[in-house]
Amino acid sequence: ELHALPDVRCVFGEPAIEDLAELEDRSRGIAEEIHM
Repeated sequence: ELHALPDVRCVFGEPAIEDLAELEDRSRGIAEEIHM
């Protein structure tokens, strides 16, 4: 679940809080689409 976030942290080091929030929103949207 949401295994993409740790990868992003490794690649970008310390992304901006806004980027993390945006990623979380996208991940939630993708998860919702998968469950539907």
